[in-house]
Amino acid sequence: MFRNYVKITIRNLYKNKSYTIINVAGLSLGTVCALVIFSMLRFEYSYDTYHHEPEQIYRIVHLENEFGKDIYSPGLAYPMPRALRTDFPEFENLTIVDQNMGWPVLTTEDAHGNLVRHKEKSIAFVEPDYFNIFDYEWLIGDQSQALEKPNSVVISEDIALKYFGEVNPVGKRINFNSQFYLQVTGVIASPPQNTDLPFKILAHFQFDEEEHGNWQSISSAVQCYVRLKPKVKPQQLEEKLDAFITKHRDQEAAERFDYRLQPLSELHFDTRYVNFNRTVAKETLLALVMIAIALLLAGCINFVNLNTAIAVQRSKEVGVRKVLGSSKSKLILRFMTETGIITFFTLVISVALAEIVATQLTTMLGYELQVNALGVPAFQVFLLSVFLFVTLAAGYYPATYVSSFSPIDALRNKLTGRYTEGLSMRRGLIVVQFVIAQVLILCTLVIGSQMKYFYAADMGFNKQTVIEMELPSNEATRLQLLKNELLAHSAILNVSYSNTGTASENIWTGNFHFKDGETLKEGRAHLKFIDSAFLETYGVELLAGTAATHSDTLRQFLVNETFARANGYVADYPGILGKYVKIWGRESPIAGVVKDFNSTSLHEKVKPTIMISQNRYWLSAIKIQFDQALPAIKAMEQAWMLAFPEHVFEYRFLEDSIANFYEEEQQLANLMNLFTAIAVIIGCLGLFGLVSYMTAQRTKEIGVRKVLGAGVAQIVSLFSKEFVALLFTAFVVATPVAYLVMQSWLESFAYRIELGPGLFIVALAASFLAAFVAVGWKSIRAAFANPVDSLRSE
Repeated sequence: MFRNYVKITIRNLYKNKSYTIINVAGLSLGTVCALVIFSMLRFEYSYDTYHHEPEQIYRIVHLENEFGKDIYSPGLAYPMPRALRTDFPEFENLTIVDQNMGWPVLTTEDAHGNLVRHKEKSIAFVEPDYFNIFDYEWLIGDQSQALEKPNSVVISEDIALKYFGEVNPVGKRINFNSQFYLQVTGVIASPPQNTDLPFKILAHFQFDEEEHGNWQSISSAVQCYVRLKPKVKPQQLEEKLDAFITKHRDQEAAERFDYRLQPLSELHFDTRYVNFNRTVAKETLLALVMIAIALLLAGCINFVNLNTAIAVQRSKEVGVRKVLGSSKSKLILRFMTETGIITFFTLVISVALAEIVATQLTTMLGYELQVNALGVPAFQVFLLSVFLFVTLAAGYYPATYVSSFSPIDALRNKLTGRYTEGLSMRRGLIVVQFVIAQVLILCTLVIGSQMKYFYAADMGFNKQTVIEMELPSNEATRLQLLKNELLAHSAILNVSYSNTGTASENIWTGNFHFKDGETLKEGRAHLKFIDSAFLETYGVELLAGTAATHSDTLRQFLVNETFARANGYVADYPGILGKYVKIWGRESPIAGVVKDFNSTSLHEKVKPTIMISQNRYWLSAIKIQFDQALPAIKAMEQAWMLAFPEHVFEYRFLEDSIANFYEEEQQLANLMNLFTAIAVIIGCLGLFGLVSYMTAQRTKEIGVRKVLGAGVAQIVSLFSKEFVALLFTAFVVATPVAYLVMQSWLESFAYRIELGPGLFIVALAASFLAAFVAVGWKSIRAAFANPVDSLRSE
């Protein structure tokens, strides 16, 4: 019987080739998107799940209440992990993970004795317990002894190949930043993509009392990970941490800091805390799930609409089968089987397409996406779920609709009355389909507009003609040599040194005390160490007072407008000049006030900022002639090799650095563009199929209308006016949904666009244009057909 069903199904599919192609195309597009999104979700939720008993692994983080504001940080003071090891026997293993050295230069010798320099990001200093907490595949060396000795280092397989070729690297030495040597003691497999600890070089961390003894200095790049002993509850330990802080610091610190144990499973999704890799909000993943379901549903809607539309063509078949004794349940089973066969072939096509799409998405996503549909049980379960969902969602209603025909009416071709209820159903489904498309169109327009705003916004400084280089040394003679060599070139207009430049993800902060007569005000401010050329190089405007001059001591401060306003000087900026500010243990007068500029991304408002003239420089900024970028970069490299010959020359345009602030949003925008295009295509395919069916059914009517004098515009209007009404209905439903979703998304940005009517008008116009392309071509073709041929047809 099943073989007979398959044979009849193939015959019917071939008979209605155009509808079959539309059905398969719509379902395939929806299923491909679902497969790709499922692969993305599976990857995101797999982060660090491969470690032994990951539920026992925690990161110690803290919440600091500073002047009424909550500050979330994963960072700890250097002495804290050592004290935790002593005071908390509940920790089975504990390690510090220190990446506070930036991007050091590692130097090795090649086979000919030549020095080869590498600038590395994926390096961290850890303690021996690190390998008892996290699992790595060991290729060479002894895990229990690898990091026991000072200056020992374990490297990944790809680093070993990059630094030493095919030679066994154990025993080889690596020069760290021209400061000391690290000796290789082991080789591990390269870390997988799905880890928030993406380190390829793990060196021995050695506590130094003079360098690491400060309890008050906290950096988010210094973190602590622990493995709890069996049956130990993290809540019990969090209660003990208050007493621990009181013991090692004071009661005030215990009240201000709230320490907790963050499960390893939360690291990847808790966007409040920075990570060594990246975080992704669960709300974003939920949005992707909703999009996958919506696109699958849109594909199913095409199937339902077209199958119910052409059901009348199969009325005689149903009538004959009922006369011959076929029951309604058997007819439903037969039509459901037909749907199942179409769905099966659709899934086969979708899996092949998903593999291709996943390969193309690698650059957009930043990681290699794999759709292993046959090798991973989770994919097999997912495909089975999709098969059942699509078969039931797309097949049940057409099957029950067709099988409900009266055999007498079916054989007489008199399917009226209740049999035409499918028309209302199809209208409703078209509305649902275009609600999905229009919500996605609106969301895409809003996200795209916000991204344009990010890139074009005035951040209070010049970002188009500034190139930045990280400095490996604060040595005054080298910095002066570098500046002299750079300024000797005509393509370079100015050179400045600072700790972080203007806008940066590297934020230095401190608590300040502001003296205004007898009044003492306190607050928290961003801190920037700058030289005398900082304002001119970056184009920061001085509003009052004088610019800072170079000094080896903290003699004068510059502050921004926000700092002045926060301390009571709303418009009278000169009034704040000469007032004293104390920060980081030193006190100096305010020499000038600068116009506000964004020192972080536009996710956050401008913070009070204090600028100090002092040599704590880690970044150089070079202002260049706009049309001489290449000569300027060449001059920069030559100057660098003179000043820092033992270090790697690297540079970045400030504009590119700022664009990296919004990498996650840009990724979302790219995905939304893709999924919106697919939603519109699926919707247009459905409209095209229905219009094709309508024109075929109304061939004689069109011929009669043309004979009676109807023009092309009237014929096109005949097919278009109903779809225009349905499209507008969909827009009315989609608008509030998209508005609420996007308003919620925009609230995460301190600086954002306003959701005005213009965006919604553009979305409506785009929907009408897409629908007209789908409906217009077929209806225009019908309108231009020869009425003689139309009236002849039966």
